[in-house]
Amino acid sequence: KIMEGNVRIVVNDIAASEGGAISILKSLYQYILEADDINEWFFLLSGMYIKETKNVHVLLFKKEKKSRIRRLMFDNVYGGKIINDLNPDVVFYLQNTLVKGVKAKQVMYMDQSIPFQNVYNFSFFDKEQRPYAVYQYLIGKLIKSACRNSDKIIVQTKWIRDAIAEKCNIKKEKIVIIPPEIIRVPFFSDENEFDKKCFFYPASGAYYKNHICISKAMDILENEGINDICVGVTIDKNNKLNNKIKFYGKMDHKDVMRHLKKSTLLFPSYIETYGLPLVEARMLETIILAADTSFSHELLDGYDNAYFFDPFIPESLSRLMKKIRLGEISKKKITNEIPIHINSWKLVVDSLEK
Repeated sequence: KIMEGNVRIVVNDIAASEGGAISILKSLYQYILEADDINEWFFLLSGMYIKETKNVHVLLFKKEKKSRIRRLMFDNVYGGKIINDLNPDVVFYLQNTLVKGVKAKQVMYMDQSIPFQNVYNFSFFDKEQRPYAVYQYLIGKLIKSACRNSDKIIVQTKWIRDAIAEKCNIKKEKIVIIPPEIIRVPFFSDENEFDKKCFFYPASGAYYKNHICISKAMDILENEGINDICVGVTIDKNNKLNNKIKFYGKMDHKDVMRHLKKSTLLFPSYIETYGLPLVEARMLETIILAADTSFSHELLDGYDNAYFFDPFIPESLSRLMKKIRLGEISKKKITNEIPIHINSWKLVVDSLEK
């Protein structure tokens, strides 16, 4: 039984099952637990990733997650009736497609940048690139259609807002920028003092994360007689990459911060909606070598320890790494602190209520 005046919100996140998607889901859920006992929430999920409470309800759709056909049927045939039967005031999508036939207002949380970027065209003929080509050219059409048909879109950065507006031919006023909340990094003692020989890249193994650029840059440095640098990455061992790279695998957040504190951040990824390690490394005031992209310039604007390179020319990266190793680039003391985004989910919920 819903109290009059409360907002009834349906969250469609059937696609979520691991990684960043689950992190976003749990982050929203945690905010609701701590700050929202008024609104009524219905989560459409593929598993019990969160617990039900007085005002949080979970509806499971396991078959829709396992079967692509069932997922398409849900989005285009019967899902609208299920959602309408819940009588929502607004439907919030933590995935990148809409459900047809929904009568309530529909809001998308867009964190998928592949269909909107102009940096790289993935190929269907390359086995490793094929999944990304499907997202760029096929699923991308559905995502763009969803953007055009939604009532509001929430994004994390200005560049993705501008790209969506241009590629979908919609007004920027329809798109709200709400950066993710950044957790204040802990203080570290002098044992983690900066080491000019250490470089670190916390990222998944996705193709566009571009580990190959780092590997080729290391090959160049070795040919120039620089053999004492240490590069660590948070993926499992990959025999295609330089054998001197340290493969740490998945690492918890605190350990990532410790490595960032004492190392230079390498960030050759050329497709990101936000690029969280860039902001975290900036907060730690360490040196950052970032791909020369719209998102990196937006996040690192005004930061004196940031340097940019062409992510498709390894020599561009190796030159900067060499300068750091030889002390020609040193870490500068930062006086202008980066602003921290507080209560990002509060801003999202405010938008849903409006």
